[in-house]
Amino acid sequence: MARRRKGARSPNIREVSKVTGILEGGKSQLQRSLGLSLKSRGNRAFSCGNESSFSPESTLGGAMIPPMIKNLHHIGIAVSDLDEGVRRYRDGLGLRFEGIEEVPSERVRVAILFAGETRIELLQGVGEDSAISKFVEKRGPGIHHLAFEVADGQAEIGRLEALGMRVLDESPRPGAHGCKVVFVHPKSMEGVLTELVEVPR
Repeated sequence: MARRRKGARSPNIREVSKVTGILEGGKSQLQRSLGLSLKSRGNRAFSCGNESSFSPESTLGGAMIPPMIKNLHHIGIAVSDLDEGVRRYRDGLGLRFEGIEEVPSERVRVAILFAGETRIELLQGVGEDSAISKFVEKRGPGIHHLAFEVADGQAEIGRLEALGMRVLDESPRPGAHGCKVVFVHPKSMEGVLTELVEVPR
């Protein structure tokens, strides 16, 4: 325990209240300047689960933006050999294998696997001019994109372009399992190619 310096007086209640008010006022001012509505989480500031401590609305340029993302739809992984990739993820990691589908418009074969509720898509290009084939030739196998489910792909194109983001499609294009997809340029998404998936209802 630290000793009080001889002759030093203890702060009175008014002084303590004043300091506390300054700190609380600073906290409120910081929240206002960031445009964030923080929830009190007690002593558990962060969690390894899916629960977020922030408001479901976000800010960009000072404007409130309603959430557009429903969930993470899948992780796309480019491979050079689809059958070998399936063996590694299904037999090696024990992922649930759903099947293989070819998407002619994208010149790609897609293997669908699940780790619990998380969907993994292994992608092999069909032909040397396929975008996936070119990716593997240049960078090797690896994570190709992240895909998020949205309600309306066409509406998201207009919304993102209005925010100055670079969208690679003028309208949603056909994807696997009858989905419609839109791609956002990596330069607009911190270096990650991003796919927006509209699931058929």
